[in-house]
Amino acid sequence: MKLAVLMMGAIALAGTAIADGHGEDKSHGWYPSKYGGADRLGAMNNLSDAKTAEAAKLITRGKTFSLGMVTGRDTPAYGPREYDVTVLQLSDGSGTPLGANQAVGNDDIVDTSVGIGSQIDGLGHMGINHRYYNGVPVADFVTTAGLTQFGTHNLPPIATRGVLLDMTKSFETPVPI
Repeated sequence: MKLAVLMMGAIALAGTAIADGHGEDKSHGWYPSKYGGADRLGAMNNLSDAKTAEAAKLITRGKTFSLGMVTGRDTPAYGPREYDVTVLQLSDGSGTPLGANQAVGNDDIVDTSVGIGSQIDGLGHMGINHRYYNGVPVADFVTTAGLTQFGTHNLPPIATRGVLLDMTKSFETPVPI
């Protein structure tokens, strides 16, 4: 169920990000967004303290749902994405205790794509014909060191209401995890 919810949420957010624009552009028609051509938040512009307080008033049971998922070697992923972890003992690898307190331990090396498992994709994640949110061309913000616009670190805190769909129950088919 978690994977289905995440997939539906990602599709909904991507659809909102791409279809949210109502500007007139003769070649595309989906940008600039209704928030203006310089906008980099999309529908998150609708979040506010007042909206959060309004959403909080709708709580009747206080039930929470984790939208995260455990990631590991068996996590489904599109190729060439992969997940691998190596566990190393501290020191020289032999487990020799360290220091006066004879500390021993294990350390993890994780080699993965960040697109495996749960995450929030920024508005620079998916585009149409090399244009992304608000029609920004790929050449204007993608570098080998990362994106220069649309980073998720610029997103405001998210506390709002939503709709949780149980797709497994609706389709009576288990979601492969």
